[in-house]
Amino acid sequence: MAKVGLEMKLLTSEVDAEAEKWDEYAENDIVKRAKAMSSMAYNMYLFTRGDGPLKTTHDLFTQAEFFAEQANQMYRTVREFSYEVPGSAEKSDLSAILERIPLHCQQLQVMVKSPTVGKTATFGKVDSVIQETKNLMNEIAKLVTASFVCATKVSKCALAQCMVSLVPQ
Repeated sequence: MAKVGLEMKLLTSEVDAEAEKWDEYAENDIVKRAKAMSSMAYNMYLFTRGDGPLKTTHDLFTQAEFFAEQANQMYRTVREFSYEVPGSAEKSDLSAILERIPLHCQQLQVMVKSPTVGKTATFGKVDSVIQETKNLMNEIAKLVTASFVCATKVSKCALAQCMVSLVPQ
């Protein structure tokens, strides 16, 4: 579990670094949600070390459920944005990543809601929840990167359209 927790910590750093690259989009829903999700995942990592604001397994499972909800909202936001992106390899990459998000969210939600009895079962559930959160965070990191690659493409297309409209006929 410690290894998975450390991997999740690295992913949160990756998402934070990617979000920081896009300061001009600081008020963007995707950036805000990515930063919030990164913070939640980091708190879950801290839980694996016995630190941070999450003190009980109930706290961890509640955080994981909220994390999955945030990922679902991110999915909807990026899906709406993807309709604005012109057909391209970048859009295909974005769509491929998007397709994986709901499955991870559903898996995490099912894990969180599954009942457990005893320390061994609870430990197994904690391990599974941390692992699935890490998997979802990995997809979110890819999604943030792909979203902003596409945002750059949309901006260039919009600029090109604007320039074409300014050229005298």
